Amino acid sequence: MRYRILKLVLTLLFTAAVSLPLTVSAHEEAPVDTTNSEVMKEKNCSDKMEMMKEQMKTMMDKHQMMMKEMNSLFTELQNSGKLSEQQMKKMENIKQMMDQMAEKMKKMSTMEGEELK
Repeated sequence: MRYRILKLVLTLLFTAAVSLPLTVSAHEEAPVDTTNSEVMKEKNCSDKMEMMKEQMKTMMDKHQMMMKEMNSLFTELQNSGKLSEQQMKKMENIKQMMDQMAEKMKKMSTMEGEELK
């Protein structure tokens, strides 16, 4: 019985001694090239910024198109003479709000450009 236990302990110790260097070398990490990772991070950031710029441009183009359509519809309604004074005021308020939104979007797009510099 003692012989079996001793043999088992020796086998476990031998296995641990053999596998320990393999375990250490298997988990050893290669030195990280920080310049390469920094370049990749910078490239990813610039790619994301370009994508955001394109999305902002698309959004502003859609906004401009909507503004033109809305203005033509408002003009037609005003010329028809079917609108009350209150409806005319609401239309003017909507126009002002749309103009403010356009200004905010322009400011946001210029802020992004300044932050990149």
